[in-house]
Amino acid sequence: MNGSSSIVSEECQRWDERYATEPLFFGDAPNPYLVATVERWFPAMASRSLSALCLGEGEGRDALFLARRGFTVTAVDGSLKGLEKLSRRAGAEGLAIQVMHADLAHYEPASRAFDLVSSFFCHLPPELRRTVHERAVRALRPGGFFVLEGFTPRQRELGLTSGGPKDVRLLFEPAVLRSELERRPGEDGLELFECEELVEHLDCGRHQGEARVVRLVGRVSSKFVDRTVDVPSPSGRGLG
Repeated sequence: MNGSSSIVSEECQRWDERYATEPLFFGDAPNPYLVATVERWFPAMASRSLSALCLGEGEGRDALFLARRGFTVTAVDGSLKGLEKLSRRAGAEGLAIQVMHADLAHYEPASRAFDLVSSFFCHLPPELRRTVHERAVRALRPGGFFVLEGFTPRQRELGLTSGGPKDVRLLFEPAVLRSELERRPGEDGLELFECEELVEHLDCGRHQGEARVVRLVGRVSSKFVDRTVDVPSPSGRGLG
């Protein structure tokens, strides 16, 4: 994984440069899919405190949203500049967010520690992506949710300019994500409620215009759910 680690480290440096040039590179509104997911699966906070892990969190728009909703939040990113912005914004609102400056190639979260893990437009080399996603699933408590959004290869094939890496290997193919994350008999994995490609109009800072994205949400399969944990029912209203 040394090659992937080197690529990610270089990308972290590039993000430092990007975040240093603008007040908020992707704006301050949280990702709409995250908002919809929380409203559906966590409509009312459980009696116990819920925890969330935000991977590749950058300047913190999603971590701030979750903290405002009452989650205990850990935000991880390889860009120190982005996390400094997040820390300042959290401090100004009196929000306690644990900020971790780490390359995702080396970051391994504690097992069964989080109720929600999010990954938005966090595009990694395939081998590293699989490792990071495996760690994300292991980091979930019984009944915990993993939510992801990112660009698909059609973003490049159609010449869309709303964002995303130029290297098609870093883009998300829905069928590949499903094969990597969906639980097989006798194995750890997710019960997937959604994993589909769609046309989306992005309006978040540098991401503007028509895009081809994949949206995925899944829960640690009921085989692994501790029935003493308060798990939101899947009978809530649809996403969107």
